[in-house]
Amino acid sequence: MKHKFFISFVLFITLICLTSFNSKQDNDYILLNKILEKVIDQNKTSNIVLDINNNNETVISVVKKLKYFDEEKSKISFDSIRQEIGIYKDSKFLEIFNRNQYDYFISQKSNSEWDFNKVTNPKIIKKVKEKFTNKQVIVKVCKPIYTTDNKYALISVSKKNSSYIVVFKNENNIWNEFKIFSAILN
Repeated sequence: MKHKFFISFVLFITLICLTSFNSKQDNDYILLNKILEKVIDQNKTSNIVLDINNNNETVISVVKKLKYFDEEKSKISFDSIRQEIGIYKDSKFLEIFNRNQYDYFISQKSNSEWDFNKVTNPKIIKKVKEKFTNKQVIVKVCKPIYTTDNKYALISVSKKNSSYIVVFKNENNIWNEFKIFSAILN
């Protein structure tokens, strides 16, 4: 009897873990597709080339820098970093960037590739050619990192000469753009 209970318990836990993993993967592609729609609208072109690599080191490095200055208790330095990236005096960001979130963000470091079969916009050029034309816009979108409650997601986006981080907020299982701030830290 105990053996059957144990097997049932293990299967239940495995199912919960797989469901959670698939849910995050689905959210990754929902957010990627939202960003790509915006990039197409902003650039008024259908020559958007998505970089297959979704390394999220840029957003992780911003989190690490915020964590360092926050933990050093250097109020002046911490405030100047927050001001530099555009989140100074924004109380909503305290919900996202705080000591309870930093390590969880950092634990989500990833260096993988996008599955082009899950990119829904037909205007996106999914196969990177060896030579690019001047008319093509190459965009790199990192794998999202999430807050512990899955209420917010941070994604770095790089294209042409700009790099920024988009914060999405999950309300009633719908992801909406919440804030954009600079990904560049000196």
